[in-house]
Amino acid sequence: MSMRLQRLLPIFILFIATGLQSSYSQQSVLMKAFEERIESLPYQIQIDTLLSTSLLPVSDSLPGAIVLAKRALEISLKNHYIIGSAISYQYLGNAQFLEDQFDRALINLEAGIKIYDSLKDTKGVMNCQKSMGSVYMKMGNYDEAIKRYLIAMKIAEQLLGKDTTAEIYGHIGTALNYQRKYDQAISYLETALSKNPPLSIKHKILNSLGISIKHTGDFKKAEEYYLESARICVETQTDMCEVYAYNSLVSLYREIDQPKAIQYAHKIIDQLENVKRNKEILVSVYNNLGAIYMDQLKYDQTIFYLKKALALSKETHQGNRYIIHANLSFAYEDTKQYKLALEHITTYWQFKDSLLSVEKSKLVEEYLTKFQVEKKEKEIMLLKKDKELQEAKLANNKAELHKQALIRNTSIASSILIITVMFVMFVFYRQKTKDKELLAQQAKEVAKQKKLELIRTHEIKTIQASIEGQEHERQRIAKELHDGIAGSLASIKLSLSQLTDKYGASKPLKKIITNLNDTYEEVRTISHHLTPPRITNTSFIELIDNYLKELSALCKIHIGTHYYPKDKIDQLPEHIKSEIYRILQELITNIIKHSQAKHIEINFTITDGRLSLLVEDNGVGFNTQTTTTGIGLRNIVSRVELLHGEIDIDSYLGRGTILNIAIPISG
Repeated sequence: MSMRLQRLLPIFILFIATGLQSSYSQQSVLMKAFEERIESLPYQIQIDTLLSTSLLPVSDSLPGAIVLAKRALEISLKNHYIIGSAISYQYLGNAQFLEDQFDRALINLEAGIKIYDSLKDTKGVMNCQKSMGSVYMKMGNYDEAIKRYLIAMKIAEQLLGKDTTAEIYGHIGTALNYQRKYDQAISYLETALSKNPPLSIKHKILNSLGISIKHTGDFKKAEEYYLESARICVETQTDMCEVYAYNSLVSLYREIDQPKAIQYAHKIIDQLENVKRNKEILVSVYNNLGAIYMDQLKYDQTIFYLKKALALSKETHQGNRYIIHANLSFAYEDTKQYKLALEHITTYWQFKDSLLSVEKSKLVEEYLTKFQVEKKEKEIMLLKKDKELQEAKLANNKAELHKQALIRNTSIASSILIITVMFVMFVFYRQKTKDKELLAQQAKEVAKQKKLELIRTHEIKTIQASIEGQEHERQRIAKELHDGIAGSLASIKLSLSQLTDKYGASKPLKKIITNLNDTYEEVRTISHHLTPPRITNTSFIELIDNYLKELSALCKIHIGTHYYPKDKIDQLPEHIKSEIYRILQELITNIIKHSQAKHIEINFTITDGRLSLLVEDNGVGFNTQTTTTGIGLRNIVSRVELLHGEIDIDSYLGRGTILNIAIPISG
C-alpha cells in the first residue's frame, strides 16, 4: 500500500465506523450504505477499508465481519488483485473461525496459503498456517494443530520474529497439554517465556504453563502462574482475559478447595452466560461444576451442569466433548440410570477412538522430530559459515596459525589427559563409595531380616507355649472333673439308688436321681471335650462327625458337614488334625453361645496344597469393625497363625457369619 493510501485509510475507517453505529441493527441496509460510501474509491482502498473495518470494535456482530471479508474477496478477484485475494481469504477464514464455521475457515485459509506461496510471501503463509493451527485446536484435532504450528514456527524463525515465535511456542505447548504430554508442553511453554513475549501473549503462556504444572502435582506453583496471568489481565484490561485465568483456577481448586472453585465458576458464568463469545470456556466451567458436584454426591446439580456443558459443546462443535459424555456416564451409573450411563460411555469411546488414534500421535511425533532436526541443521550451517570466515581471516598468516594450533592442540591434549585421569579417579572413587554403601545396606537388610526372623520365631514359640499351657490346663481340669466331681456324683447316685431299693422311692426322690444322672453325664461330656482327642487310632472325619452329632443333639441345632477329598483329610499330619479339632471346638462353642443360629454348615476341602475350613451359620451376625475380639476368637487366631494359615471373617448384623480358614499343608 502506498504512503498516500496509508494516510487516507484511518479517515475512511472513522467515517465508515460512524455509519456502522447509526444502523447496526440492519445488516443488509448497513452493507449497502457501506458500499455506497466507498464505491468511488480505488479498489485497493476499498479492499483495505473493508478488511480493516471488519476488525473494528464497533462491528461487534461477527456475521458482519464475514460479509465484509467476502465483499473484499469479490472485489479482489474481479480486479485480479492477487495480494488482495490472499489477504481477503485470510481475513475471511479468521472471521469464520470466530463464528465456529471451522470447515469453511480451513478452506479459505488453505486458499490464502496457496496464493501467498505463489507470491513467495512467507509471512502471509506463516499467519495462515498459525490460524489453521488455531482452527484445528478448537476442533480437537491436536495432531494437525501441532503440524500447522510447527510449519509456522519454521517460517517465524527465518523471519526472526521473536514475539511471533513466542506465541507459536505457546500454542504448541497448549496443544500438548490437551494431549496430556505435560513434560513436552512445559518445555515449549518455558521456551516461549524465555523469549520475553509482550503481556498480551505472556498471560496466555502463563495460564497454559500453570495447566501443565498442575498435572505434575505441583498445585502451589500452578496457582502462582494462574494468579500472575490474572494479574496481567487486570493490569492490561484485556477483554475477557481474566476469564481464562479464572477457568484454570476452577480446575485447580477443584482438586484442593472445592468451595473456592465453585465461587470462581459462578464468576465466569455471570460474565459469559449472556455473551455470544467464549462459549468454549462456559463448556469447561459447566463440566468442572458437574464434576465437583459429583464428588459431593449432589447428582441433580451434577446432571444439570453436565447437560448444559454437552448442549453448548455441540453448539460450538468442540472436539473434546467425549470427556463430558464420560462424566455423564459416571453420574447416571451412580444414580442407577444404567441405560443412560451405557449410551454416554458408548459415545465417549466413539469420540475418543476417532480423536486420539495411534497414527495421528505418531504423525505429531514425526513433525516434532523433523522440527528439532531442522533446527540442529541450521545451527550446524551457522557453525560451518563461521568456520569458513575464520579460515579466510587466518589464511594470510599460516605460520602464526600453525604455531597457535600447535599450542592449542598441546593445551587441549594436556587438558583432556588431566580431565581423563581425574575422571577415571573420580569414577573409581565413586564406584568404591557405592560398593561400600551397597555392602552396608546389604548388611543392614540381613540384620533386619534376622531380627524379624527372631521376632517371628519368638512369637511362634510364645503362641505354642500358650496353646500347650491351655492344653495342660484342659487336661488338669478334665482329670479333676472326671476323677473328682464325676466320681462324687457317681457315688451319690449309687447311695440314692440303694436307699430307693431299701425304702422305696418317692416321686421327688426319683426326680432328684434323674437330675443327678443328667448332671453326671454333662460333667463326663465336658471332661471328654477338654481331653485331647485320640486322633492317631481314629478316623479324623469320624472323630469330628461324632463330636458334632453329640453337640447337635445336646443343643438342638442342625449341623451339616462336607469333606473333599475324604481320604486326604484323614491323612493330614497329626499336629494339624489336633489344632483343627480345637479350632472347630472354639468356633462351634462361639456360634452356640452368641449367634442364636439354628443351622451350621461346615466344609473341609483340600486343593493346591491348602486345607480350607469354611464355617457358615444363619445366626444374628455381628459388626466386624466394632465388635471386640473375645478370648475364643483370639485362641482361634493364635492357632491359625501357629499353622502359618490365614483367617477371613465375613459378617453383618442380621445376616449370619461366614468364616474361612486356609492352612498350607505338606505333601
